[in-house]
Amino acid sequence: MKSRLLVAAVCIPALLVIIYALPPIAMTILVAAMCGIAAHELLHTTGYVTGTRMLICCVLTAAAIPIWSYFGSPLVVGFAWLLALYFLLSGELLYSGGKLKFASLAYAIYGAVLVPLLLSSLVRILTGDFGKYYIVVPIIIAFVADAAALFSGMLFGKHKLAPVISPKKTVEGMIGGIFGAMVAMGIYCLVVFFAFHQVPNVYLALVYALLGSLASVLGDLNFSVIKRQTGIKDYGTLLPGHGGVLDRFDSMVFTAPLVELLILWLPMFQVTT
Repeated sequence: MKSRLLVAAVCIPALLVIIYALPPIAMTILVAAMCGIAAHELLHTTGYVTGTRMLICCVLTAAAIPIWSYFGSPLVVGFAWLLALYFLLSGELLYSGGKLKFASLAYAIYGAVLVPLLLSSLVRILTGDFGKYYIVVPIIIAFVADAAALFSGMLFGKHKLAPVISPKKTVEGMIGGIFGAMVAMGIYCLVVFFAFHQVPNVYLALVYALLGSLASVLGDLNFSVIKRQTGIKDYGTLLPGHGGVLDRFDSMVFTAPLVELLILWLPMFQVTT
């Protein structure tokens, strides 16, 4: 627990500095690094992809996707990159003489393309309208929901949420996580209103918290299934007390893109004239 708190005490202020004191490209580089590391963890640590060439191409692709999102590059550029990746992976399949399983290609696409594309929502949120206010929303929801669920489960947990997948998670913990995220979003609305004179829609903020915290649980359980199926405890050791990037940001893979969609469909902030 001490190591978890120490990592949080260091990383949270550093993240705030990157978001608010540096240009958006700094956050983009951070997300790109996260995506590259996450791809390596998901494919190498689990043993899904063992070939060096495949692994390097997957990591580079994963890191490139947030950069592509930041610069708003044409769709044809992304399509060409993905086509090149698919040709390379198919070439590896043929070069192996049939020894490489086709399932490894599917895992490679998942780790190199889908997960980074979802995590890149953080970049797209930051570079959109009211980006400086929206960017912390998925972070607040995912992290507060996780922390509140942990403490609620420790205090009140009786009914197992997914005993086979994650024995420590409880229904009471999930409810506590949702409640904690909603309270945190309510406080954030007050901060934005009084400190920055922006008028967020509080009701929509609570909807974000409700749906985002549910997505957070889904993301956590999804990557827990992968760990259980591959027999690993953590995806990595980069963050003491937390594990790897995916151990800490697994819920963000689901929460961030959902928040991005909610921003597009039900924006909390409106342009006033």
